[in-house]
Amino acid sequence: AGVTDPDPSNNRAEVEQAVAATAACPVADIEVTKTQSSNNFVPGQTVIYTMRLVNNGPTAADGMLIEDFPYGNGGTTAADNVNATYSFLSCTATNGAICPNSGAFQNYTGLVGSAGYLFKTAVPTLPPWGELTITYSMVASAPLRCGLPAGPLQNVFQTRGLPPGVTDPDTPNNRAEVVQMVGATADCPQADLVVTKTQSTNTFAAGQTVTYTMTL
Repeated sequence: AGVTDPDPSNNRAEVEQAVAATAACPVADIEVTKTQSSNNFVPGQTVIYTMRLVNNGPTAADGMLIEDFPYGNGGTTAADNVNATYSFLSCTATNGAICPNSGAFQNYTGLVGSAGYLFKTAVPTLPPWGELTITYSMVASAPLRCGLPAGPLQNVFQTRGLPPGVTDPDTPNNRAEVVQMVGATADCPQADLVVTKTQSTNTFAAGQTVTYTMTL
């Protein structure tokens, strides 16, 4: 206490070592496309979905995740009341890629809005320029309910994640979607029902018989 330093500028000393920049993170430009054999919704027609996944490089993307799912429009349109059968047809791989096990591709029959994922799986091997082509068939029935507005029947194919440490410089091409418009259903039948009821007397009297007459 009471001691001062006349030159505090020399009270701190520092050394440093330069650390070189790390290598650039691995990059894999993943691209997906999806097409359908018909853009028109026709009950009973077979529609073929063709999905293509390609790694445009320069880094491998082994183990990356892909998924596909159909959906309607939130349960409020004709598209949500369509029963459909989705059937896995094939997966082919080229340029060193390897398809997921066939058990990863689900078949489904039921309401489109309840289908969930047709597949949600990892690609075992996807080297630069490796490519997968996946095909499904879909057969839909007419909407089940009357009085529904038109709505889109959609199907999405997309990536869900790259291997740890790998980035994609062009993410907008990681999702592809096809759409068929399902027309509005016919108006529901209407019946104007009228009911009446009368009684033989409006006056209460103990012991009297009152007759009620109801008509529909």
